[in-house]
Amino acid sequence: MSISRRHFLQTSTAAMASAATVEKALPKGKADACIFLWLGGGAAHVDTFDPKVRGDGKKNAGSYYGSIDAAIKGEKVCEHLKLSAPLMDRAVIVRSITHDISGEHAAAANLVHTGRKPSGTILYPAIGSIVSTQLGAKSEEVPAYVVMGYPSIIRDPGFLGAKYGYIYLTQTETGPNGLVRPPDVDLNREDRRETLLAKLRESYLKRNNGDQVIAQQDAIRDSSSPDRASSTCSICSASPPHCANLMAASLGSAVCSRGASCSPEFVSSRFRTI
Repeated sequence: MSISRRHFLQTSTAAMASAATVEKALPKGKADACIFLWLGGGAAHVDTFDPKVRGDGKKNAGSYYGSIDAAIKGEKVCEHLKLSAPLMDRAVIVRSITHDISGEHAAAANLVHTGRKPSGTILYPAIGSIVSTQLGAKSEEVPAYVVMGYPSIIRDPGFLGAKYGYIYLTQTETGPNGLVRPPDVDLNREDRRETLLAKLRESYLKRNNGDQVIAQQDAIRDSSSPDRASSTCSICSASPPHCANLMAASLGSAVCSRGASCSPEFVSSRFRTI
């Protein structure tokens, strides 16, 4: 089949115009945050939001529990989701996800978190990092991306870099209070830790000039505190990390490790660099 140059240009132009029209017609999301609940090893889809014909637990496969009607006509959910069923008209149930990763739970988990299969050359960002790049933090007092639980490579920022990484809270029972230092770590102890860290960091940089990891950490602090040159305590004249105001803001205190009251601006800037 031969196609003339004129015909090719006409059809290509029409296709491009059609694509542009479709793009303009796409709805824009209004959500300003994303909560991702990862139920690793949790209830199966057939016993939650994708019920099937009830099985007998022996030869006939199917759902273990019965189902009930949801708010959407013709849709059903597990009988134990009585509070969720009336709200399903506000949800979008995705039942089309599939993959050919056989017998590898970690790889499948990576697919759900990143939307990509594991690659030998590219580290793709997790959904939290993607949302962080698009929406950023709600304010200077909170991080853009928080993981409650333990860190994992499937939750990493990938090629987006450490700037879009997460703060993780291992104390899941206390929630955001996990950002507050333990009661046995007073300001003097915090100061000693910060001073030791500074010495180790300085020694490392002497041996590894231009280290990219350190450069990324510096970029994070620079973006959090626009004027680092003036980020010194106006009272004790100490600069990070020698003034232990890192946790002062989280404790509602503006007293530095030297016993002097620090400026609120300094406390705020230090808190943002956690």
